[in-house]
Amino acid sequence: MAEKPLPLQPLRRFLEKGIASKEIRISAEALEATRDIIQELLVRLGNLAKRIAEGKKRKTIKKDDIEQAFTEYFLHK
Repeated sequence: MAEKPLPLQPLRRFLEKGIASKEIRISAEALEATRDIIQELLVRLGNLAKRIAEGKKRKTIKKDDIEQAFTEYFLHK
């Protein structure tokens, strides 16, 4: 079964919050690129969180694992 991509409309709303200007528009290509990047980041965060959980001898990824994965991935701590 093919993986269903994230919907674009919620991504548009989040990008618009960051832009905070009605003078700047977002192209369809920019939304699709955002979706591709977000999906790839989720896969990478999931993989890192899995390794963190396994390192703690657990089979369940918890909130702290996701937060630690985010910190390690983006803040290099």
